[in-house]
Amino acid sequence: MKKMFFALVALFIGVTTICAQDPSEMQLPLDPDVRVGKLDNGMTYYIRHNEKPKGQASFYIYHDVGAIQEDDDQQGLAHFLEHMAFNGTKNLPDKDLINKLETIGVQFGNNLNAFTSWDCTQYMVMDLPVNEANVDLALLILHDWSQFIALQTEEIDSERGVIMEELRTRDGAGLRAQNDMIRNLFKGSLYEHRNLIGYLDGLKSFDQQALVNFYKKWYRPELQALVIVGDIDVDQIESKIVALMADIPASPADAAQKVMHYVPATEEPIVSIFSDPEMTQSSVMMFARREALPKEFNNTIIGYSYDLIQSFVTIMMNERFEEIAQAADAPFLGGGMSEGSIGICPTMESTMFSATAHEGRIDDAFRAMYTEMERMRRYGFTAGEFKRAKQEVLRWSERQYTNRNDVKNAEYAQRYLDNYAKGTPMMDAETEWQIDQMFINSLTVEQINEAYAQMATPNKNLVILARSPKKEGVEIPTEEQLLAIRAEVEASEIAPFEDNTVIEPLLNPALKLKGSKVKATATNDSLGYTEWTLKNGIKVVVRPSTLKADEVIISGSAKGGKSMLNDAEYFHGDYLPMVMQHSGISKFSATELAKQLSGKSAYASVGVSAYEHGVNAGGSPKDIETILSSCTSTSQLLASMRLTSRT
Repeated sequence: MKKMFFALVALFIGVTTICAQDPSEMQLPLDPDVRVGKLDNGMTYYIRHNEKPKGQASFYIYHDVGAIQEDDDQQGLAHFLEHMAFNGTKNLPDKDLINKLETIGVQFGNNLNAFTSWDCTQYMVMDLPVNEANVDLALLILHDWSQFIALQTEEIDSERGVIMEELRTRDGAGLRAQNDMIRNLFKGSLYEHRNLIGYLDGLKSFDQQALVNFYKKWYRPELQALVIVGDIDVDQIESKIVALMADIPASPADAAQKVMHYVPATEEPIVSIFSDPEMTQSSVMMFARREALPKEFNNTIIGYSYDLIQSFVTIMMNERFEEIAQAADAPFLGGGMSEGSIGICPTMESTMFSATAHEGRIDDAFRAMYTEMERMRRYGFTAGEFKRAKQEVLRWSERQYTNRNDVKNAEYAQRYLDNYAKGTPMMDAETEWQIDQMFINSLTVEQINEAYAQMATPNKNLVILARSPKKEGVEIPTEEQLLAIRAEVEASEIAPFEDNTVIEPLLNPALKLKGSKVKATATNDSLGYTEWTLKNGIKVVVRPSTLKADEVIISGSAKGGKSMLNDAEYFHGDYLPMVMQHSGISKFSATELAKQLSGKSAYASVGVSAYEHGVNAGGSPKDIETILSSCTSTSQLLASMRLTSRT
């Protein structure tokens, strides 16, 4: 960890001299438009006014506790308690909570929901129509979910059957593979011995008092955060929270404290070969585990740099995996890499590689996957790869800034929930865009390679997970075989990655596009659009929109579709959109096209129905020429396949 900090500090010093302060202590500024406070009892709250959408608001309560806080005889009770929150509270008995919300359009399971994880439990009332009575009801629900869930014996007994049925319906190959992953990935820690839903015997027999004990022990105000975002008055909501939550007492000095659990490192790889008759796909995953960046650094320049490096590396590695998967006789169907948290244990993160294998060829997929990891570890990334990744990251950041006035309630809410849970930044758009430009534009490929080599050791502290259908004729590698492949790759000569990409126009500059003159113009004031009829018969409808600042959408359609195909070709039409997605456009393959479009927001795809076919495209107005070039190339490809008349 110290080695990584030195690398990040060196990176920080290398790209900016904006402050003499220690970068590990330099906090990123908070968005002034969110009201953050803490009540006398320790409960935290975040409140923000937002009118996307107008007339609605969303309400959340986050509990910083989950399944990992359960005792051995309480397994499944964190999740059970979540269910009980909808079965009666102090002020809303029986099913009143659900019934009252559904009468105002908040549907249970959709806008009204909850989830339990290993380290948190979250409840939400979303898209609530705003008026004073509805807001008071939502706040009362958050109040009751904090301390006043009824936990009546008859309701508990009724819910046992619901959760046991949930367990039965989940008990397939996916859940069994997940449990195997958790046991191996977190071996030696408490996470190895916890699942979220519990076990049938325990769910049948646990005593009501055990559930009450868990509730009283862990649902406490200093472990809770309220998040309210929407078309509300911030001052009014804050006053209501202060008054309503006043009857929730502060916890006693001897209240139980959360224990952070760590996963011990291993010298030798942990290997799990999991096969199941119900599995439908072969795959292999590899996790290089490491200790997570401490929470207190996430809202510092160090944390910002850490996330930025991970973004660059992930983009560049996934580009390599995509190129391999598109090749003839590829060793895997698809693959990729991700960096950071796995989403289960907050003290651990990993460099994760995964590949979907051809059936019976997990060994080939693992060999190719490990080779690419080793190539990256030895040589890092090229200047060309870095340039494209830089364009992507900068363009994404620019679009976030351009769309800063179009952020929906749910996105703001997640930002604040993450800040409470993980300490992640919640800057205002102006500041974030300025910092992004400064850092991204200053970075070099040498800095990325050097910093990442210090941050991650993708060949150490490994967990290798192979998954396969269990059926006759499908070869499944052994642990010894996978470890032998690892040793073989590590001992082999591996050439550096070659990047021969040359950025070119999507359309051949020599191509003469005839175009067509406008023959007639009509307007529709009520719907706000203009219609041009071209000389070649095509009709173009244009409508300006302010719904999103950085978006243009194009849809072109024509009569015909699969009705134009003969009997032998008819069913092939169903696969045309998917085939074209993987075929690229113009002279560029799908992989080459992705590289050509680096730093641009532009897409085009084909749609085919029974009686219509066409092109759907879009992206940023800034990239309209690229979007139209994509449309033209896609339309030409459609024409070459006989599926076009006039589009």
